[in-house]
Amino acid sequence: MCINAVDLSPDGSQLVYGGPDGYCYVHPLSHLTSPPLELKGHVGDILDVKWFPSGSVVLTASTDSTIRIFSSESGINPRTLKGHKRAVTTLGVLGVGKNVVSGSKDGTVKLWDVSKGVCLTSFYTEGFAGVEKIALGNQAQVVRNSLSTAAGHENTTPDDHFQPKHLDGEIAADTNNKLLFAGLSSTSGNIALYDIASKQPIFSAFPHIPANSASSATFPGTATGGAIHSIAYDTDRFLLASGSAKGVVVVRDVRMLDKNGSGALHIFRRTEAPLNDLAFVKPASSETSIDLVLAPESGLPCRIGIPHGMGEPVTCVEEYAGWEPLSIESVSVGREGQVWVAGAEGGIRRY
Repeated sequence: MCINAVDLSPDGSQLVYGGPDGYCYVHPLSHLTSPPLELKGHVGDILDVKWFPSGSVVLTASTDSTIRIFSSESGINPRTLKGHKRAVTTLGVLGVGKNVVSGSKDGTVKLWDVSKGVCLTSFYTEGFAGVEKIALGNQAQVVRNSLSTAAGHENTTPDDHFQPKHLDGEIAADTNNKLLFAGLSSTSGNIALYDIASKQPIFSAFPHIPANSASSATFPGTATGGAIHSIAYDTDRFLLASGSAKGVVVVRDVRMLDKNGSGALHIFRRTEAPLNDLAFVKPASSETSIDLVLAPESGLPCRIGIPHGMGEPVTCVEEYAGWEPLSIESVSVGREGQVWVAGAEGGIRRY
């Protein structure tokens, strides 16, 4: 049984995980020998799972085009969110969870009012490219200002274009100053960036690999492009990490971003296997700014040290050995830095 998605609860006491044909369970880590709680309702594969900050509610996404909200204590499903036309691939929770966002193969990211179970608005991707992964972040104002003033950048959109346009059912405090990054399924390898409060794109699409790096000896034409299967954002450092179907990882400072994808600090590829998930984790040593966990389709997840300086090479901090060479689908990181990975083997491992 493949596990497509795993998430650790905010207090680190429970795991939720899901896979094919609606397979979805909550398992308290203090009672690993006890039967897990089954979350029933989906009739398609589970593609993403997320905890609400309370640690008592779970959000799930499925190929059946729906999103379900479950009690992690009873398994009751009080809300089912309907509106996507194709598989729902990725989820995000805003604030305490009164509003959530979802991305789909139908080329939209939707903002939802959980209490009423309705879609408030949709963000449409360029060319209706499917959405593979989303990541949320703060400091939208800082990023927009940096894009507008940095030398050589061409984002001249007036700031009043990004004035908040709050909707009935939207919690303004949870959407103000929020960024939404979307990794797209287009083979050209693009990422979209939206300002959630104003409902406007900051960039409708920019290249995963910067245009000025696309023809380098390190990354020939065969390495460019490819759907963006994984994306992660570290708000404190303004770092965006994205991984493609061709195994290329790009780590960039979004304050240096322009329409050509500039701002890349590090570009590397360990193998040509697609990268199904990425997660930032606090560094293992003072020699790196932050670490990044990679979940490749080829198996053998690893932890990469991202150095402080732009010209310094990334290093492999740790190979997560003990896994058969089967696809790794999902990563979750706990508050104390523990790493959980799940995949085609059907098991979940902690490192």
